[in-house]
Amino acid sequence: MPQGRPKAPTPGQLLRYQPTGAPVFYLKKRLPRVVTSDPWAFLRYRARIALPKEAARRVSSYVDQAFDFFESAANPRTSSRPLLYYYSFLNLAKVFVLLKGTRQLPLLFKHGISDPKANVKKRLRFEGQRVQLAGRAHDHSEFFPEFLNAFGTTLASGAHSFRVIRLLSQIPGIHRTSCMVLDHPPRFCPVEALHFYSKDGQVWATLKINPSDKDVSSSLPKIRSSRRFRALFSQVEGSDDQIWFETNSEAGQKKGTDKAIGRLCARLREVGFYAILTQKGYRYYLGNFAPREVLPQLCAIHAVMFYLGSITRYKPHYFDAIVSRGYDWLVAEFLETQPTQFLYLLSSHAAGAEVIKPHATATHG
Repeated sequence: MPQGRPKAPTPGQLLRYQPTGAPVFYLKKRLPRVVTSDPWAFLRYRARIALPKEAARRVSSYVDQAFDFFESAANPRTSSRPLLYYYSFLNLAKVFVLLKGTRQLPLLFKHGISDPKANVKKRLRFEGQRVQLAGRAHDHSEFFPEFLNAFGTTLASGAHSFRVIRLLSQIPGIHRTSCMVLDHPPRFCPVEALHFYSKDGQVWATLKINPSDKDVSSSLPKIRSSRRFRALFSQVEGSDDQIWFETNSEAGQKKGTDKAIGRLCARLREVGFYAILTQKGYRYYLGNFAPREVLPQLCAIHAVMFYLGSITRYKPHYFDAIVSRGYDWLVAEFLETQPTQFLYLLSSHAAGAEVIKPHATATHG
């Protein structure tokens, strides 16, 4: 804990229109929450209103293919579920990349992610399994780097190989199972609230956290000591049951308020925010991970599904041997919960606002 008493919160006016989904899904300040039981139709709608006619037609075809693979994978007796889900994810990722404005995506491309040959030499131990990421190609022919780029992410120097179990630990929807199977402490800090304020042409946010939550006591000390957190946040006086942190401000006069919020949300995302769609809507978390070993949430889910799909396709006789010793439970949780999470999270990122089920009945972690 910091020495001395925290300073008083900066006096200001609570923004009348709080940005929905901020900072994870922020696009426009007044874009409303989207409630839909058919995110596939919603993605087609987004394409029609956001893209030229030919690009929209291309996106719709990707949505159709993603839906077909998704529905086929939902059959619990289908042994190739990971492979089918991966191809659904791949088509959804293409939808996202095009909706984010990429026009150079070629019709033919490589996956941009691989199951390296060294994986076979790891005595088929899940702990040693990795995925290898390609660098971004000048002709955009390596797809996974394009997916990363759509989130504004570039890999750290030399950070092109990721352990699959590390990626699984970065997925909040299976965090409880991950903690037990991988025997690590909680790495996600629940966020009680994030409110935006303004005064005299300045915009800032206040982060509120419940210190009585056991996950907070386990994860917050390392999160708040990180360089990125300290560069943006300072603790201020809170309430009896909440710890408050306040961001630095961004300048934004009148019509510039939206841009100020956008810049602030971008800085907040760099700290490491995650989301889960629960029965009550989205729940947001801060993550305790070293920047070098982390991928954006959707990219981590995509990479894990690629790996499982690769085993299913090329090494099905090794699947049970690799995914054993308790990892079968973790993989089962991943396959059961993350396809729906991926679909709604991607739709939310594409919309720049929360996209939820009616009554928010999605599976949660």
